[in-house]
Amino acid sequence: MSVMRPSADLLRCYYTGESVQQVQRAIGLLKPGTPPIPTAASKDQQFLEARVFVNLLEFRNCYTRYPLGIAAVNPEPNGITLQVESEERAAEILLNLLPTYVSDQEVHGVPGLRITRRELTAVELRVLGTSTRLRLAGLPATVWRKAVARMISKWIDPTPAFLCWKSSPRTWTEAESAHRARWEGPDGKFTQIQRRGAWLGSGMLRRAALSRRSSDVGHGSAAGCSAERPSCTECPTPSSPTAIKVAVKWLGWSCVLLTFVGRDPGRTTLLVLWPTLCSVSPYA
Repeated sequence: MSVMRPSADLLRCYYTGESVQQVQRAIGLLKPGTPPIPTAASKDQQFLEARVFVNLLEFRNCYTRYPLGIAAVNPEPNGITLQVESEERAAEILLNLLPTYVSDQEVHGVPGLRITRRELTAVELRVLGTSTRLRLAGLPATVWRKAVARMISKWIDPTPAFLCWKSSPRTWTEAESAHRARWEGPDGKFTQIQRRGAWLGSGMLRRAALSRRSSDVGHGSAAGCSAERPSCTECPTPSSPTAIKVAVKWLGWSCVLLTFVGRDPGRTTLLVLWPTLCSVSPYA
């Protein structure tokens, strides 16, 4: 008996949270031979998405309907759009992404990241001097302005904090440049580790809707990994003959994920998308 397999369109809907119409339109714009969920076209874009994914995991201090506070993701080769569910979550995301600096301390956020464009329902962010593109969407322009104001008034002490993104919207500040030279230089061992592992965080961010169908099997932070296949009735395990268990040390975390074998058109470079996280030394 033949088994009905979901189409690439439906699988992308399952992974990204987009509607069928959005997926069909997005796939129609891709070049022939491009996977239904394209990978980031540049290393800089991949690295930015990995940092955004870590941000979404680490900073969740408000109640959200969706596990990451992201209702849907629209991945493109040269950028990504995140549909943010609420003003409060938007303010939290901006707080932890936009760079700020306090004297004699490290830069908090992503150095060089700026709001470069405001649209009716979105804001666009880029790292200055790169081709990266991150769109935060889903809220009216007035609400995005409120989210920025909320971020500043609620969480930032204006006396010691230096808002790099606001004081220098078109160029890197001296603090950001110094931070990059000291902590994120291309020859640094930790930077090389981060960039080698960026495919993982980027791939997960591009399939963020799968987090709704994953479960925490541990206590507190996850102690295991669970995932669902749209065409299966039960979740495979690492001991399954059709599954491979992979452990990756990345960005200071140990990520355990499952990679499944099979001809599934929606599963491209990264097939399973929800990690188990436990703090480890990145140099281990």
